[in-house]
Parts: sequence; structure tokens; C-alpha cells
Amino acid sequence: MPTTSPDNIYYADGTTPASLADITSAMATSVQNAFNVREMQSFSWANSTAKSAQTGMIIGDIGYQIDNLVYYRWDGSTWKIWAKAPVSYTPTFVNITPASTLITYSVGSGVVNITGAINNSTTTTSGITMTLPTGFNIDTTYVFTGSLFHKLGTASYLNTSASVVYDGFVAPNSASVVQFGRFVSSTANLTVGAVGGATNPFGEAWASGDYISFNFSYPVA
Repeated sequence: MPTTSPDNIYYADGTTPASLADITSAMATSVQNAFNVREMQSFSWANSTAKSAQTGMIIGDIGYQIDNLVYYRWDGSTWKIWAKAPVSYTPTFVNITPASTLITYSVGSGVVNITGAINNSTTTTSGITMTLPTGFNIDTTYVFTGSLFHKLGTASYLNTSASVVYDGFVAPNSASVVQFGRFVSSTANLTVGAVGGATNPFGEAWASGDYISFNFSYPVA
């Protein structure tokens, strides 16, 4: 018997044997197979080894890996990171030594969201960078929107009456590292300058007690 497209549902035509039992059996089987293909499945694994051993996936399937608390979605060729509840992590910084940090990340629909704050403890050199969470690399060709704020002064973080706030941005430095940047005005346009420096991080002196806070998102590479 011929089939329809794209679900391969059988139907009777002039070439079909005149057996109602054969016809209905073939049609019922083809309909059930189509349902099975289109129905999303879910899996659970103890670790990445169990995930790698999984078979029988179809596009859109969801799986949960217990040891790292991450949901994955099958895209037809690989398990892509799909969701993760907010957790804290401690990145590695270059050209800044924070006295304290509060940084968390989460994943929703394949997009990583990172938010945090740094309490500076020393005078820095230029070019501050920060590592991303392990396993959540960024596509360096992707241009994303993020925010970066630098607070000057030793007033409390919530009481900004003695502080000055400057806006900046976060951008990819490599697949696993982001850099903090600032906008520098010129007579022609806005250019990009490095955050940090003994005397000019955001147009003001950088000192112990200053804060940097940031919030940015990017799709998992």
C-alpha cells in the first residue's frame, strides 16, 4: 500500500489487496508509528557516561543529568544544554583581586544568564577578564547585550549617595572568558576602552571599596 508524506501513513488504493483486516492493520500500525515519532520523550541519567550511552532519541527529547543538575535537549545530533536552576560559582579574574564576589548563573531555553557583583580590594591594572562557568562556553562570534556598572566610593552598596555610577559592557574574550569594557567618548564616535587601570578605569580613579556589578546573557555554544 502507498503512504502519505511526511508521516508515512498507509492508505488503500487500486493496488491494495482486498483484505479489510490487512488494510486496517497496516493503517493502524502506521498511525501508531507516526505518533511514537512525534511524541517527545524524557530521560534521566546519573552522569555524562550514561547520557552518552543513551539511544533512541528524536529531535526535541529532554534529558536530566543528576550529577550536574542540568537539563539537555536533543537537537538531532547532540545533547544541547537546555536548562539549569540558578547556582553560584567562583570565576577566575585577571587584573583584579576582589575582596568578595556574589556571582550566579542559570540556564533557560538554552540561554545562559549570569549576574554578579565584585567588591574591589586593590588598585587594578587594565583589562579585567572573568572566566565563564565550566561547560557553558560562549560563541565568540555572537554579539550580545549585557550591562556593567562601576560604583565609586566607600559608601554602602545600597546607599549610593556618596558614589558615582558609570555604565559599561561585557563582551567575549574567548570561548570561556569574558572581558569588561567601557565606552570612551571622542570627537568622532564612541570607542571601546578597557576597564581597570590605576588612574582611569571609568574616567575616575579605581580604589579599594569600589564595586562592579554586571548582568548578561548568551546562548550556549
